[in-house]
Amino acid sequence: MWQHDGPEPKKAVGWVVFLDVFGFRAMLDARDGAELQGQLARCRVRMFGMPEWKDSPPHVYTLSDSVFLLYEVPSPVEKLPVLKRCREDVEELLGIFAEEKLPLRGGISFGEVIFGPFVLIGQPVARAVEYEGRLPVPLVLLPAKELADAAGEGIVWLPNMTDIDLKDAHLMHGVLLSPSPIDPLIGLAEEELLETRIHGPYHVAKAWSETLSRLQLVKEERDDFAQR
Repeated sequence: MWQHDGPEPKKAVGWVVFLDVFGFRAMLDARDGAELQGQLARCRVRMFGMPEWKDSPPHVYTLSDSVFLLYEVPSPVEKLPVLKRCREDVEELLGIFAEEKLPLRGGISFGEVIFGPFVLIGQPVARAVEYEGRLPVPLVLLPAKELADAAGEGIVWLPNMTDIDLKDAHLMHGVLLSPSPIDPLIGLAEEELLETRIHGPYHVAKAWSETLSRLQLVKEERDDFAQR
């Protein structure tokens, strides 16, 4: 029997987003905990204050530096319109967190979940977390296979769809979502690289160097696509 106040968990089909602060463990070692909490709190205030969320916010679940979002799809014809809104929200959130020097990395999936107060479970939740963990850069991965599953027999193509290098040296076809413009995120990576080159640790500096190179490559690809 459901013991919490509020409605019982129910099934829904929708887009699931998992977002996590990139390099948060190293930040905990290098920064003051109260300062980090303040940065996260300011991000959440701005997140819940986004104009798009006033009338129809997604279902939001937060813990520490992590955020889950569920965008319900009430009918099959609304799969792609809901995804469009989901993408716009995610790109805005990436910008909000980057301004607080908290770069986000994440994954997006589609399918059936069980959700309610304090509850969000299902295969799409697990896949979104998996995508986030396999991505080597602070961006958000929307795999092509999730689009194909959502579309059924339809054919879906999105701008900037490409083969994406993952941590395990595998490629995954899909889309990388980034803040628009991506330049502030590149600037943040440059700052972190400079700071860790001076103060260490070495492995963190090396990771930021690789991250900066990948972000610059993404920017070049975006600029090239925009000029076509």
